[in-house]
Amino acid sequence: MMNINKNISSHRMLLLYRQYINLHLKQTLIIFGATVVAIAVFHSYMHLINLRHLKYTFNTNYHLPVFLFAFFGGCLIWCGMAFPGLRSQGKRMDFLMTPASSFEKYLFEFINRILLYLILFPIIYWSVTNLVSGIFHSYNLEYINYKFSFGDLINSNWSKRELALAMSLGLLMFTLPFTGATYFQKLSLLKMMLIVPLFMGIYFGIGYLLVKGLHIQDYRLVNNRVLFMYGPEEGKLAGIWAAVVGNLAILTIGYFKIKEKEV
Repeated sequence: MMNINKNISSHRMLLLYRQYINLHLKQTLIIFGATVVAIAVFHSYMHLINLRHLKYTFNTNYHLPVFLFAFFGGCLIWCGMAFPGLRSQGKRMDFLMTPASSFEKYLFEFINRILLYLILFPIIYWSVTNLVSGIFHSYNLEYINYKFSFGDLINSNWSKRELALAMSLGLLMFTLPFTGATYFQKLSLLKMMLIVPLFMGIYFGIGYLLVKGLHIQDYRLVNNRVLFMYGPEEGKLAGIWAAVVGNLAILTIGYFKIKEKEV
């Protein structure tokens, strides 16, 4: 049997990409095409409504909720489809026998499902949105304020810690379905979408019982602090660290699950 070096090999990583393209290129192109069409159709509809009411200054307030819905909805589907070689018994044997280390297989899926998505989806969304907007503008040059910019999505009132906290918590939407794909052979995305809200509900339920049932809100804090946090800024920093550690822990669990399958 081939002795696989445990270190990362660029040659083996390239072989993994070639294998992925050979097996999943058609599926990836269909998903890419459907994403482009969905974004284009939706924004065309919004522009048609705007022009129908003779509004030449386009209202861009809808961009933030639409982008967040598309971005996180897409990440749930894309990350939930990670490790396609584990979805059936036959594919699983091919995946486990692939001449690459567990870390290389895991790193490949991490790059493909999370890193590339974080880079490419915003580019696709920005390109398609502004292409559609530019087409409508070309038909009526009086149509102003039609361009889409990510700068418009960021609340200028947010501090750096608030932005970092939002980003670190948002990454949980990637790491949870990604790790769930290593655990469940079938319907991994559906199962994770059921399990995560369940645990979140239990967590917030316990918190509610502690606050309301034990009347914690009536207790006087020592030195006006909670644990080691003296104010909201330190609370935000603690939340950032908790989210970062949580994401790393979830990814680590997924990695060891892959190693377990190869034993």
